[in-house]
Amino acid sequence: MALGIVLHASLSFFESGWPIQDPAQEGWFALCMAVIHSFRMPLFFILSGFFTAFMLRRSGLAATVRQRLLRLFLPLLLAVLTIAPLSHLLSSWGTELTRRPHSAADPLVAAILRNDADAVRQGLARVGQDWIDPVRSSPALHWAALAGHPGMIDLVLQEGGLIGGRGPDGYTALHLAALYGRDRAVAHLLQRGADPAARDGSGMTPFQRSLVWATAARLTLPSLGLPDVPAAAAAEARARCSELLLAAGPRPPETIALLLTQFLLSNTFRFSVGPVEVHLFDSNVFYHLWFLWLLGLIVLGFAVAVKLGCAPSGRHLWAYPVVSLVPLWFTNSAVGADLWMGPLPAPHNLALYACFFWFGAAVFAREGMQTSLGSRWPWQLGLGLLVLLPGSLFLWGNKFAALPFQLGAIWLLPLGVIGIFRRYASNLGPRVRWISDTSYWMYLAHLPLVLLAQLAAAFLPGPAAVKFLLINGVVLAVLLASYEGFVRYTWLGTLLNGPRARAGAPGAT
Repeated sequence: MALGIVLHASLSFFESGWPIQDPAQEGWFALCMAVIHSFRMPLFFILSGFFTAFMLRRSGLAATVRQRLLRLFLPLLLAVLTIAPLSHLLSSWGTELTRRPHSAADPLVAAILRNDADAVRQGLARVGQDWIDPVRSSPALHWAALAGHPGMIDLVLQEGGLIGGRGPDGYTALHLAALYGRDRAVAHLLQRGADPAARDGSGMTPFQRSLVWATAARLTLPSLGLPDVPAAAAAEARARCSELLLAAGPRPPETIALLLTQFLLSNTFRFSVGPVEVHLFDSNVFYHLWFLWLLGLIVLGFAVAVKLGCAPSGRHLWAYPVVSLVPLWFTNSAVGADLWMGPLPAPHNLALYACFFWFGAAVFAREGMQTSLGSRWPWQLGLGLLVLLPGSLFLWGNKFAALPFQLGAIWLLPLGVIGIFRRYASNLGPRVRWISDTSYWMYLAHLPLVLLAQLAAAFLPGPAAVKFLLINGVVLAVLLASYEGFVRYTWLGTLLNGPRARAGAPGAT
């Protein structure tokens, strides 16, 4: 749970869809995020399955389901009604204050975006054809593609722009137009000879870019100086991009997986409830608490299976990673599962995390509390961190080649983490129990605090690493103090962790 805070704190320090972007940017924070993401949620679901099976043996099915759902769904509901709206408000402020000031900061970029041909021609004559903008390090043709003006694309090409020129992350202008759903630009670039088979720095084609990160791309349009696009119109534009690119270029082997993502994000699942528009898979309802919703659904499915006599037996543990290959194929992330925060979970996300949950339950069924899980942690961590995780990042975009590395990383790393904590953190006394108690509260409440701290840090001078440590330190201090002072001995603390008595009181823990 604490690593979730670290992960979110890092997102403002590298280019991402995160609403707050600090002027001090460091690319290694993206690697930090990838490492944490590769094992944190698999570890969470393995442990959840293990201890759900433990409770089932100790208390029976009815008590287990009642306790699990009370600890999951009620805090989730309270957070959706309080913390999520506050996070949404702070996200909006963060975009306005930290992303928009950097949009179209260069006069040439501003001229391209407003489709001012004379100003662009004069600007290109002044800066030369090798110019890249100082904010995003993108050439002029990329900005013309983002603006979506065919005439501007032609002008930049006439002034020496390269149709296959590369920008950040190895994107061509066609990649960028596809990612942001600029369908007119995609059609025009293809007519002018853009290569639909070109692969960016992560190995993805423009067609693949037209199917991934749809929501993040749409939400970052204003930060690029571009007008916001309604979600339904954005989905239709990206679908047209996909059709154009699919007709123009080779079909990658993972097309079926990508088309599932496109289908789940399509307007088929978009509904209007009065003035409110809801997408069943894509509307951000849960924010950082989406995994509680998934866990609750998995627990209900587990209870049904137990009731039907299909509880995990503990045999054939190797089968769980093998089965997880199927949902893993449908993910678009370089490491681990994708992020879905809608009212309905993506089927492949639900299935992937269910594999980890059932594996944890099966381990308990076979070994009980005397499990040897993680006993080989040195080679599990070494192989995962030094070989499998780097391989999955390096090969991202080549699904067949990357899949074995992804599978190995998301299974070996959580087992290695379990092992290293069993080895070094098994007997650290009551302080660790207190830290454990605080973890649920810290994760529930941390996001607004992280956003506030990131917003404040964005206006402070200094290197990214110092700001990052400052954000984590302040947020953790506030959360720990608030738990002890306002949560632990209240009804909320009882809801999250069970009753706790103050020191010196009968039954104190």
